[in-house]
Amino acid sequence: DEARLLQRCWTDNIRPALAKGRREAAEMDSQWREIRRQKGLPDRTESLMTGVRRRVATEIQQVDFGDHSDTLERLGLIRRNFGVQVKTTRGGGDEITDVESEIGYRLVYTEYAVRFLEACHGAESKI
Repeated sequence: DEARLLQRCWTDNIRPALAKGRREAAEMDSQWREIRRQKGLPDRTESLMTGVRRRVATEIQQVDFGDHSDTLERLGLIRRNFGVQVKTTRGGGDEITDVESEIGYRLVYTEYAVRFLEACHGAESKI
């Protein structure tokens, strides 16, 4: 079941996001290289391509991991991304009369998951 879920994650979410991220990074790298060339600046050694996997891992939409979330989290393929939401109630003036806070999380892929699934499916075109 976990293997089928990971396959669906790859085909529906990760592979398309990687392809899009690589295309965008390659276009931006090309534009920046041209601007640096025109201005006579040295070429940067780091490309935007280096952060594509990391960005993809946190930006893509998640599927419902259901009962498999514990297993995938234990394997380091997903993690909980926590956030705090604070709601305040004000009285007649500027004074705060009530504060409610709520801690929530969403499950996000890890960069390791992106690399793992990419390795399982073999090399693909970088652009």
